[in-house]
Amino acid sequence: VAPSGRAMVFSQCGFLGRIERLTAGGSERVPTGFQPGGAVYSRVGTVAYVRTGNTLVVQFADGSRRDVLTVAEGALSALAFSPDGEQIAYHVTHPTTGGLFMVGIKSGLANRLSDDPDDTSPVVLRDAVVFNRPGEDGQPALMRVGLDGGGERVASPRPRIALDADPAGRVLTMTPARDHLYWFDPATGAEVPGPALDTPKAASTVHLSPDGRWLVALVGGSGRTVVRMPLDRAGAPLEVVRAMADD
Repeated sequence: VAPSGRAMVFSQCGFLGRIERLTAGGSERVPTGFQPGGAVYSRVGTVAYVRTGNTLVVQFADGSRRDVLTVAEGALSALAFSPDGEQIAYHVTHPTTGGLFMVGIKSGLANRLSDDPDDTSPVVLRDAVVFNRPGEDGQPALMRVGLDGGGERVASPRPRIALDADPAGRVLTMTPARDHLYWFDPATGAEVPGPALDTPKAASTVHLSPDGRWLVALVGGSGRTVVRMPLDRAGAPLEVVRAMADD
């Protein structure tokens, strides 16, 4: 979701399709190059996406682009901007060298955040990264690690999927059944109920607006729908776009 709240980017058909920018005036294709996927907005208006599976690209507000890095082994996914838009956390899928990493947009220098190739869903805060690691029971454990990769620990005893963070640093999480949302405080470990998912089907993904006042959720199976929901519950959920089966 763009900082203005008036646009969002989404990927069609994952890493084999294209990236679209959706506004009140309709949808337009974002020029990206070959096989883009995994598009995310930062709070300062830049867009990051993955090209051909292994190259991380940042597109700035003026339309210029920069290849930040290319990984030699594995594929990139699960991009997440830092609050200031200067760094990006990402997941590398590879059985031996995979895990979570952080890279500076300007420097292109990356550091490892975790060694487990199954770690995913990073949410970047001002001083840490919250992410998921599969537990022995198969449930997603909520983990926390410093921006330098140090101090890794279990953040919560409850199985939760990390989704996004609001400007205050609260992490929005979801139950493994994808039917309830919670606000998680990484500093204290406290959890309170989050916004109600007023949709008839479970959500596959959820993102907050940059100002933290509303969210967008992708719900349903084939022919899924993107729904916009105000967090203050002053308005009803609004269907934004009915997506194709692979969006």
